Amino acid sequence: MTLDLKDVCLSEDATLEEALQRLNVKHVDTLCVVDREGKIVGTLTDGDVRRAFLRGFGLTTTAVDVCNRKPTLVAEDATAGDIDRLLNLASTHGVRSIPKVAANGEVLGLISRRFPGIVPMASPDLAGQEIRYVLESLNTGWISSSSPFVPRFEAALAEFLEMPQVLAVANGTVALVLALAAHGIGPGDEVLVPDITFAATANAVIHVGATPVLIDIDPETWGFDKQSLSEAVSENTRAAIPVHLYGLPTLDYEILHFFEAHKIVVVEDCAEALGTRQQQRHVGSQGAACTFSFFANKTLTTGEGGAVRFQDQKMYEHAKTLRDHGMSSNRKYWHDVVGFNFRLTGMQAAVGCAQLERLDSFLERKQWIADQYLAAIGTNTSYTIKVENANGASSHWVSPMVYDLQSIASDRNPLEFFRTRGIEIRPIFFPLHTMTPYKDFKHFSISNWATRIHRNGFCLPNFPSMSDAAVEQVCSALQDWVTDE
Repeated sequence: MTLDLKDVCLSEDATLEEALQRLNVKHVDTLCVVDREGKIVGTLTDGDVRRAFLRGFGLTTTAVDVCNRKPTLVAEDATAGDIDRLLNLASTHGVRSIPKVAANGEVLGLISRRFPGIVPMASPDLAGQEIRYVLESLNTGWISSSSPFVPRFEAALAEFLEMPQVLAVANGTVALVLALAAHGIGPGDEVLVPDITFAATANAVIHVGATPVLIDIDPETWGFDKQSLSEAVSENTRAAIPVHLYGLPTLDYEILHFFEAHKIVVVEDCAEALGTRQQQRHVGSQGAACTFSFFANKTLTTGEGGAVRFQDQKMYEHAKTLRDHGMSSNRKYWHDVVGFNFRLTGMQAAVGCAQLERLDSFLERKQWIADQYLAAIGTNTSYTIKVENANGASSHWVSPMVYDLQSIASDRNPLEFFRTRGIEIRPIFFPLHTMTPYKDFKHFSISNWATRIHRNGFCLPNFPSMSDAAVEQVCSALQDWVTDE
């Protein structure tokens, strides 16, 4: 797939708002501003737009008024050496793409070192009210955590989750730290962590001074393996962090009752599972706390950011104090406890408010993409795309695909295969016990499913702004991958 000229070219009388939508949705980093005859007038990048806002221009400003009128251009007959030299020169100014033009000034396309038309693993969709809300935050001066956008974001998120007592925080990792710290988890305590998860889950345990205990995962649910879990519990076990991996609901009631019987504090890691429901309730509702991440690659983004929700009102109030340096809620600059600075900024919350307005449509789009992938592999039984498990359906943060776990995967390299097809994929997370920072922690595994899943799996891109053409591109490559097995 290559970019269409309509994706690359922007009319000179188009507004900056239209330019931002094109930059965000079409995954281009440079737009060619053209006249009515399609001849180049200048170029426009997201950096140009940001600088225009800082100079006082607004969303209704026309592109021609702020574009770079003297851009570097690649001639139609340029040699490979010429192109390489021009790209090197452009990169020193932070420019990644250069317009290729005919002798008469007509735009022919964009030249970049990046594979033309590559489908990224993730890309945020910022085509709603994000810019307007951020500008409102800037224009009013409410940019810090004191901004009214922060409680507005917390309230809207709580409404979506159908759970009260939500705190917005700086990122998903500190959300976990805050949840553990608020419950008094610390030195001498052991915390049960699945062997396959992003490292932040284990890091948060270490940051509060506790010790992670690594548990194998179940091949069906991708949550805790029950047999390994039962062997891991000790007199020092204080908490457990079930991870709703890649959007799958992984905490079943049998495991929950096991934790309750052993008086284990449950903090659900929902970083990848915004929108995942289990028996009509959003995941995270069963634990003493649950956490979310709003990093740029998540279903909903604030750039960086996160949230934590508490079941208990008093615990929520305690965590609210901890989040803000341990400062008293009714006596300014009086500190009741040693706390953290885990606050979210007003500008980030402004983006989050705009994202929440379209979250339902994001989730619908991701469901549709997952359905296309399922159709692409058809009746091939050697591969499974994890769209659900016995607990319910995934919210499809990404689309993990796994080869028959009873077999040894072939020597084919999926990352290389899909890269040559212009598609970015990623491996399943490495089992924590295989990496240097975590290899000395206790590890409980009966069948080592975590290693098998990592070895035999990979993740396909699935994000709301993914175009139909990009989905078709992935589906075509996917069919070839399973057919050439």
